[in-house]
Amino acid sequence: MSRHYFENKIGSDITQNWSSLNQYYYFEYYKREQERIDKEKKEKDEFRKYLKERGYQQIDKEFAKTLVCDGAILECDNAYFERIELTETLYDFSPTNKMIKFVIPKPRVLLMRIDPVGTSEHKKAENFEPDAKLYCKTTGAPCEIKKKAILWNDVIQHTKINGYPILVKESKL
Repeated sequence: MSRHYFENKIGSDITQNWSSLNQYYYFEYYKREQERIDKEKKEKDEFRKYLKERGYQQIDKEFAKTLVCDGAILECDNAYFERIELTETLYDFSPTNKMIKFVIPKPRVLLMRIDPVGTSEHKKAENFEPDAKLYCKTTGAPCEIKKKAILWNDVIQHTKINGYPILVKESKL
């Protein structure tokens, strides 16, 4: 093997000695790795500062699990499924069937960049898709949530999306 010379930062030659070469390599590697980590940390801090200046809020994972998102199935205490007759036996549709699907047609905020998050603004007819076989106990007629949705209660006031409080599992219409 031929002799190679490497120049260090001071400008003097380092004869290729495996242990000193190894130390030099690890020193440079860890130095570059630390620079990369510092750069990533600085970029993350700048991004968090950018979000904070614009009023964005970070939420924890447990709170995120309580949010009502697009595609959520809403339940109604006054709802029931009509009975159908199949081979001389009456069957009820199970409440696990789609009762009322919550829809957000024009999402503004996505949870984990996937699920649109619901707000108190989402009370229009376009935000609800009741099952066709869903009936109301009080009227005996098909579900009319699209006409009767007026106000969401038990929303989270301290966290808002475009000025509207967000919906959580405990929210009621």
